[in-house]
Amino acid sequence: MTLFQKTDRSGRLQSEVHVNKLAIAIDAGGTAIKLRGVKGEETVNITVNSEKGKANFFDSVVAGIRELESRFDAKVSKIVISIPGPGNGTDFIITNVAPREWINIREELAARGITCEVQGINDADAAGLGVAKFSEVLDYLKTLKGVRTNIIAMTIGTGIGLAHITATTIQDGEIKLELQKGQMGSGELHHPVEGNNGKPCNCGQIGCLETTPASTSGQVERVKQILTEFLTGRLRKPSISWSDITSGLTHSDPFCIRVMREAARNCLNGGGSIIAESVTIAARIGSAVRKTGLIREGMRDRMLRDRDPTAEMLKKELDGLTAKDIDTAASKNDPLARLVMEEGGRFLGIEAAAQVNAVEATVLVLTGGGANTPKDGLFMQFFKLEFESRVMKALQDDLKVFWIPQTSEQNLGLDGAIELASNVTVNQHLDGDGRDRTRQAIDHMGQ
Repeated sequence: MTLFQKTDRSGRLQSEVHVNKLAIAIDAGGTAIKLRGVKGEETVNITVNSEKGKANFFDSVVAGIRELESRFDAKVSKIVISIPGPGNGTDFIITNVAPREWINIREELAARGITCEVQGINDADAAGLGVAKFSEVLDYLKTLKGVRTNIIAMTIGTGIGLAHITATTIQDGEIKLELQKGQMGSGELHHPVEGNNGKPCNCGQIGCLETTPASTSGQVERVKQILTEFLTGRLRKPSISWSDITSGLTHSDPFCIRVMREAARNCLNGGGSIIAESVTIAARIGSAVRKTGLIREGMRDRMLRDRDPTAEMLKKELDGLTAKDIDTAASKNDPLARLVMEEGGRFLGIEAAAQVNAVEATVLVLTGGGANTPKDGLFMQFFKLEFESRVMKALQDDLKVFWIPQTSEQNLGLDGAIELASNVTVNQHLDGDGRDRTRQAIDHMGQ
């Protein structure tokens, strides 16, 4: 997929010649559906909420489309949906809606009265195509005239997305963007299996990156997991010894098993004693649970005193926990929130470095709702430590990292999707029914 982005002398994007018809981009990821309508020079952003389930999701999408049509007083001519999952332009697995089902997005919208041209694109690929909408990235790319630059774009939110793009500044004011992709997008490179002992992922595998605290949903699940395993386990005591851990292992205690796995991994990576490492990890987690403000003190003390506590006692208590709660708590030095943010930052740093090294990228872009955490926050501090220690030294001098928070106006996924929906340079290469020419210069991820 190739797009040409033109800039003026100041480095800002010029407005492309858009068809004077309503084009709509939809960001289907996350907990809310974001839509952007563009007609000529006018742009409107809206957000709609959706209940769980495929029918509710598409009903909400159509409600948003109808609202934009009403605001513009025009019928939509083309829709591009940025989707968190693999697909081929029309058929997608929408991981946050129906993680095991292939869905034909054109048919679903047509059944609800939307009969215009409809196209899907992986959300990370859309964000990758949107990177040149961000002035800081654009300014940097303009300094690399004639140089083909490898860019890795990672979207951080309830899941983790990744795209590989190349950018070439051909002449003054013109940048050529190419999405490096396979049949179903850039590939699900954000689904490396971190280990067989991880959590089930929506993709069907076990232990993928987005199941770890690198994602916002992973952060919430990790806090719940730690609290549940510790407070319902056998080591609910102020001082934990090696014999306590081995005793727990003989009773298949989940907390003890996890402590041993983490200790073994740490010892393999850096040496040391499995005994000392296990006791240190158990003591640190235990202390964090006893001091955290992420659970009410009364509930925590009740579970510590209960002879046979159950996970059900905690379930209702933790149902309302959000990633924002954890981020806020970490900024106030909450020990459990800090522990989880540290773990997430390290996981993301490891994977980002692996992807940068794999293609010798000189630009890394991090965006999405998870990128709204402060640049100097704990998550980013540990991300930087891990990332910088693992990037090849040959790449370090030229590597640029851009941390782009997501807002309703600044959303790289919507930027890339709306470019596909309204850019004449792209649209003029499509045939009548919207199908693409895969692996050609202009590749629109069609069916």
